[in-house]
Parts: sequence; structure tokens; C-alpha cells
Amino acid sequence: AVVEALRAWRLDQARRRAVAPFVILHDRTLTAIAASLPRSMDELHAVPGIGAAKLAAYGGAILSVVTSTIATAKT
Repeated sequence: AVVEALRAWRLDQARRRAVAPFVILHDRTLTAIAASLPRSMDELHAVPGIGAAKLAAYGGAILSVVTSTIATAKT
């Protein structure tokens, strides 16, 4: 569920910025995020594919997607 939510978010970001989705984040990065389920910016920064620029640009939104998806899955 987390990967699908991240893919939907990434597609929205890509459309807004008029770029290909992989420019936002690669599929392997989405999979790594879903596997590790980061709860903080530090944890997210430790995910392969999340450098300082991606963290600054998208970190808060990514954590929000992960957190809301987990909360929805628990209900």
C-alpha cells in the first residue's frame, strides 16, 4: 500500500513539475522507502536514493504519505 501511495504522490509531483516520474524518485527508491518506513527526516535520508536535495524538496511530503498510509492501513 505504501509503494502505491508513493507512486500516486510521485505522479502528481511529476505532472506539476512537467517532468518524468523517475526524475522525482526512482522505483527502487520508492520500494526502499516502503521497506524501511521512515518516521523522521534522518531515517528518510538514510534510504538509498534520498540525498540532501531530494530530502529538502520532498522529505516532508514523503513522510506524510508514509505516515498517512500506515495510519489508514491500521484502521
